[in-house]
Amino acid sequence: MRQRDAMSAAPTNSNTVGSAARKLHRKPIAARQPMRAATPSLNADGESFENPKYLDKLVETVGGEAATEYEQKVTCCGGALAFSEPEKSQKQIKDIVESAYDHGADMIVTPCPLCQANVEVYQSEINKKYGTKLAMPVAYYSQLMTVAYGGTLKQAGLDGHIIQPKKLQDIAVRVVTKK
Repeated sequence: MRQRDAMSAAPTNSNTVGSAARKLHRKPIAARQPMRAATPSLNADGESFENPKYLDKLVETVGGEAATEYEQKVTCCGGALAFSEPEKSQKQIKDIVESAYDHGADMIVTPCPLCQANVEVYQSEINKKYGTKLAMPVAYYSQLMTVAYGGTLKQAGLDGHIIQPKKLQDIAVRVVTKK
């Protein structure tokens, strides 16, 4: 079963996943699609290549609010350019993060390890170069899901980020104290 097929079968009412999910995250979450997930061969079911919604649906299913109009969701993070053309890569990351802020998000989630690392790690260099103050945490969907379904901070692996996803960490801690 492809990931998108699983999402279309998932319940759309966030109340169905438990009390932790209902309180998960009330600011929009910018959903990043890996480049490969946005290609025509994987979107044969008619979903838009420019604005796919299946990962937005996942965010909503686990109790978050998706930044559905986030236009940088399929923009390459520049991972392949990080060493050969760092200027281009950092410009792409800057656009990705600024767009997330512009859409009210305070966190980006992605299933792609390269996107997660690239977007999180290079924000400090971008801040030095452009005089910006980017500090957008980038988490994995699996971390979001772990917290939504009652997992602890450690179970979600939320203790290893460079830019800490504080709100998600706080929710994971609250879940532990309620048990």
